[in-house]
Amino acid sequence: MRQLSFLFVVWSGVCGGQGDWPYFGNDAGASRYSPLRQISRENVGKLTAAWTFRMGKPGSEAIPVVVNGVMYVNAPDGVYALVPETGELLWKYAASPVAIRGLAYWPGGKSLHPRVFTGNGHELLALDVTTGKPAPGFGREGRVDLKEGVLDGLKDGRFALQSPPAVFGDVVITGSSNGEGAPTIGAYGDIRGWDAVTGKLLWTFHTVPRPGEAGAESWPEGAWKNRSGTNVWGFFTVDVARGIVYAPLGSPTNDFYGADRVGDNLYGNSLVALDARTGKRLWHQQLVHHDVWDYDLAAPPALFEMRREGKTIPAVAQTTKMGLLFVFDRVTGTPVYGMEERAVPQTTVPGERTAKTQPFPVKPEPIGKNTFREEEIYDRSPEHAKFCRELFAKYQMKIGGPYTPLSTEGDALFFPSTLGGGNWGGVSIDPVEQLLFVNVMHIGQWGHMEKRGNEYARTSAFGTYGRFWDPATRLPCNNPPFGEMVAGGDGGGGFEDGGRELAVSVGTD
Repeated sequence: MRQLSFLFVVWSGVCGGQGDWPYFGNDAGASRYSPLRQISRENVGKLTAAWTFRMGKPGSEAIPVVVNGVMYVNAPDGVYALVPETGELLWKYAASPVAIRGLAYWPGGKSLHPRVFTGNGHELLALDVTTGKPAPGFGREGRVDLKEGVLDGLKDGRFALQSPPAVFGDVVITGSSNGEGAPTIGAYGDIRGWDAVTGKLLWTFHTVPRPGEAGAESWPEGAWKNRSGTNVWGFFTVDVARGIVYAPLGSPTNDFYGADRVGDNLYGNSLVALDARTGKRLWHQQLVHHDVWDYDLAAPPALFEMRREGKTIPAVAQTTKMGLLFVFDRVTGTPVYGMEERAVPQTTVPGERTAKTQPFPVKPEPIGKNTFREEEIYDRSPEHAKFCRELFAKYQMKIGGPYTPLSTEGDALFFPSTLGGGNWGGVSIDPVEQLLFVNVMHIGQWGHMEKRGNEYARTSAFGTYGRFWDPATRLPCNNPPFGEMVAGGDGGGGFEDGGRELAVSVGTD
């Protein structure tokens, strides 16, 4: 059986003073910054493999957490506790399927042992870290059924917890993976807060507003009923000092055809700030209106402090599949560098109505490729260049700009694809150098809309997701760089000075 390896590399001369990594992003705001200095430019070339631990089943995308000298990590076949210096197994809780993107740590309280929380299919699982067994007194034998309360009369529906919940005090906050493709009917993507001790439901935020709730006017009458998608399948972050949880929301169903949901469709594709204690909405910014591109938000909204015009601003940065980076005041939701609505191409698909404008940050300018010219088709190696030219010509691709909707009249080519731009990896913040780092992909998408029954579906000769590459090699059909790491910050030649000329830009091909 093929096995997944987690490989941790440290320099053999450095073995003391290893710090904890208590959240997937190190801190609750997902800065992904470490102050440790054992690895430097001088010794990085001397690093050797310290140990390898093989999980029992492949498919994990988990980010380990380390607390009090113990590493906790998920694999599809269970949750593992390891000694981080040696890879020694302390315990394993066998379960399947376990959340592929990780877990969250709760430090305990009220004479209770610490716990880790993760998804086990459609259940929220709580494990006592001292025993490696389900936490007594939490839900039903350490589990809460997350499907309860989101089916609204349906017999069943797709629902799973694949990314870590957020923990604030004694509140565990969950999103879901409930599907964003057809059919539109399914489990709700509600955000919910649970008591970390008992598993009792504390609050619910309706990600598709019910009649009478704020945002309901952005949907046709009755379109909210059993509407799936509109979910946090990625990562929450938390402003612990202020008690605010930040939720990046995905697309409503169906994410390629929205004739039955004409309107902006709040809170789809929105960054939403909630009171972590009560679930009350504090502010929101919708970053895609009426999504028909699968441009769901997934990256952790990264929290940091920034200086601007002599003032310190508590900020949140949201990177997106569209290759755009938005920065907001995380208390008020005000765009730090401005945000404006710009006219975009309109659909010709029967029954569909796309938004006439879409939000763009004034600064920085796009950090991912979102335009393309025919002369940029790959020309480095003769064989691949020939494949790309013939692909482009065979399907008579029409090149579109940002937010080009697919039509029923031939194939359109546009950047970025549903892979991004940015994706769920997010950004990293260096508070010392005052720089924000993010990696982006430059991959295109092509295809058209095709009538199937009473609806229209996205398709291409390569299937639903027509990447602009050779599917056999996955080598893109645009010239490199195929991706970049970019960085910038106020005072660092970055956002304050305007845009794409960031402090660091390293291409990859």
